[in-house]
Amino acid sequence: MSETVGWCRDCARFVAAERVPSLAHVEEMLESIRAGPEAYKRKITSLYGELSEPDWVIEKELFIWGWQLKRWESVRVWRLMRRSGSRCLHCFSTDIELLPVNAMKIVHPISGQRLYVVTVSHLSMNAGPEYTVEGLPLEGADARNP
Repeated sequence: MSETVGWCRDCARFVAAERVPSLAHVEEMLESIRAGPEAYKRKITSLYGELSEPDWVIEKELFIWGWQLKRWESVRVWRLMRRSGSRCLHCFSTDIELLPVNAMKIVHPISGQRLYVVTVSHLSMNAGPEYTVEGLPLEGADARNP
């Protein structure tokens, strides 16, 4: 599942967190994919903003190969089984508030100060920790130190 940043009330800090999509969101994504590449492009643009040409080339290739359809069908199966909300990936609490998608400014939950959000991401081909359907680490896995 995708990771994001959230405020964990149990950790009392910003942490890496799961972003568990609603079933309605999953269905919308599947509907846009089944409607064709232009409908899919409109959907992801409405969610994340304009895509650069290189990003769209990659997305379109994944679309053509059928990867996006397979991915979102798998997410739907998983989401039907999932009961808990998003979790903190440090303590696994569900008492967490996720930053909105594309947030540029937020208010710190304790100090009330305005914060500017800078998002940096990377692609890793390393296998990460494994979790149950409910987002808890598998027995014996150290999720905090993959």
